[in-house]
Amino acid sequence: MASIYQRGKVWWLKFHLNDIRIQQSLHTNNKRVALDRKRQIEYQLATRGLVLPSETPLAEFLEDFCQHLKTIRTPKSYKNDISNLRIFFGPVCPSLQPGNT
Repeated sequence: MASIYQRGKVWWLKFHLNDIRIQQSLHTNNKRVALDRKRQIEYQLATRGLVLPSETPLAEFLEDFCQHLKTIRTPKSYKNDISNLRIFFGPVCPSLQPGNT
């Protein structure tokens, strides 16, 4: 299912998830620790606990999230939330543009 290999001194893991080959560093130079982490990831794969990140663009996600906030927050809370999102992400979607609160 998964295999470990060494790149330099660091151990890496190679496995397939949804027909996609994934290689990730195990961030260790100890083979025993690498094998333990491999077993943990294999367990997550077997129990469907490991999923690929979404391919939804950030701007689209934030726009949908802002629209969701608008329905569940009071106007004042919504304005504060949008302000905080704008500070963190910048004006990446129409709802986070200045003047749209």
